[in-house]
Amino acid sequence: MLLGINSKMLAYEISQAKQRIIICAAGLTQDLADAICHAKQQNIDLQIEVIVDLSAHSRRLGYGEHDANERLLHKQINLYQLPKIRLAFCVVDHKAWVFSQLPELLESNETTEGINCIELGDAAADALVLTFSSMIFNPIESSSVTEIGNEHHADLLTGNKVIVPALSNQAKKVSDTELQKIKKELTLNPPQKFNVSRQIMVFNSRLEFVELELTNGHIERHVFKFPDEIKRLLTDNAEAQKRLTANYKIIGENSNVSSKEIVAGVDWLRKTFLKPVGKLGRVILRAQKESFEKELADLRRKIEKYAMQLQANLEQELANSKNELIKAVVDRVQNNPPDDLKYGIEGRQVKKEDAERYLDNLLTQHMPTTDKLTNQITLRCDYKAVTYEMLKDTEFQTQIKKQFPLVEWTAPLEEYTAAKSET
Repeated sequence: MLLGINSKMLAYEISQAKQRIIICAAGLTQDLADAICHAKQQNIDLQIEVIVDLSAHSRRLGYGEHDANERLLHKQINLYQLPKIRLAFCVVDHKAWVFSQLPELLESNETTEGINCIELGDAAADALVLTFSSMIFNPIESSSVTEIGNEHHADLLTGNKVIVPALSNQAKKVSDTELQKIKKELTLNPPQKFNVSRQIMVFNSRLEFVELELTNGHIERHVFKFPDEIKRLLTDNAEAQKRLTANYKIIGENSNVSSKEIVAGVDWLRKTFLKPVGKLGRVILRAQKESFEKELADLRRKIEKYAMQLQANLEQELANSKNELIKAVVDRVQNNPPDDLKYGIEGRQVKKEDAERYLDNLLTQHMPTTDKLTNQITLRCDYKAVTYEMLKDTEFQTQIKKQFPLVEWTAPLEEYTAAKSET
């Protein structure tokens, strides 16, 4: 029989056990552990065997609860560890169920919607018990793991005798020391709040944070600081020289190498696709990500082309800027030459061409080169997922409604709020 089953339904069946409870699962919930302990309390002779993936990794995925395992062990119930169990089964007396376990990170185990279970008859239940026994490593019964489980059992469908091979990695009995080690690991790195995590995944399927940054692309903004030699030309006051932070724009406003088109392209991408959500940054609808990346690729090609053109024309622009600055201060340098100019020439009188050569050499040392300016132009684009911290920010919730008014956000936001209140 095909059906849907959850932990509460299974716990009820377990609580009614009279002869045996056999469970193999990725993890046990507290409901199941409570039901097992209750059944044992009612019948001390009840056969109870449990195989579980006890690993911290399994808990972080949302398979069961560690406290449930601890409770079984403290009640002297046989508990075995077998890693990577993902298909579960349970035998209660002569009933048996084989079912899938979904991690709570993806879906709540309390749902009864859909089909996740096959209910088996008496014969199949007995065969499952035999299979279970073959999974348990007993060093006393055999020195060879291979021999364990290589026994003839009835095929569940045909009734024919078949060999159930021993598992290469069999279940081994768990000690309290092992459980405490796992508990310590979970304490240091605890699992997420799964109901909240599921809602976060809903938002991540629809939104993504994007950081888009043009680095060194605003050529008109590039400046260089006046060297100390020029500062001393502007004022004789030593204190004023220390405080003077004059900068000089390398490229003029109407230069032929302007990057205005590139800057405008970056601004258009931000405005069109990336919506601000307060201090958290900008987000994009995942449904529009493909279109965004196409436009982004086009803009990167334009930047590459611009950098090549800039390389060809910038040298002359830098020379023009240097000459303009020389003209602006050459007379002051000639009339009030610094010592390294005054005593660095053969003549007694500093001529205008001496001052020009001095300034040219000085500025050449301090102004950036063409290669430095063009090689540093980059367009960086980084994606970030929505996190719990972002989602709980009320400004974020307000802004996504404001920035995407045509998108329905009411249901996921309400579900998140409900999930958060349960934690």
